[in-house]
Amino acid sequence: MLAAFTTRLLLPAAALAGAFFAGHQEPKPAPQEPTSLARPVPHPFEGVYELRRRVAAGVVDPQPSTGWLAITNRHLFVSLAAPGPDPDRPLLRSGVRTWTAQGDKMQTTVCMGWYTDGDGEVHLEKAGTIETRRLERLRGLVRLHQGENTYLEFERVE
Repeated sequence: MLAAFTTRLLLPAAALAGAFFAGHQEPKPAPQEPTSLARPVPHPFEGVYELRRRVAAGVVDPQPSTGWLAITNRHLFVSLAAPGPDPDRPLLRSGVRTWTAQGDKMQTTVCMGWYTDGDGEVHLEKAGTIETRRLERLRGLVRLHQGENTYLEFERVE
């Protein structure tokens, strides 16, 4: 008798509690879009390059120069060293820029940079300065044009 009474009392209470809690469940989180770990297709300019020659007014500079150019999907890093007019004062340039492709040209914006002149004075490049240069792709090379028949030629190493 006690069991029948308890069952009649507990079954409706359990059903009522189940109905109450069923309406107050935590919402399920929205399904998330799967994230892709695949890299975007790199731009043909992207890579790491080593300076092979400097050409000024169509004439190859016979003096040895060294330099590196690294182009990522957003940034361009350059570091160059060449003999200056005074052997004790080399010509140096280093900097970081953002870039966007514009056909066979590249528009860059200075993030930071500096260079030395023939007197050995250091000049800082103004952040935000925008330049557009022609960048020519050849087999395994890029030419960064600085003017008519004046360019730096880099070989792709990575």
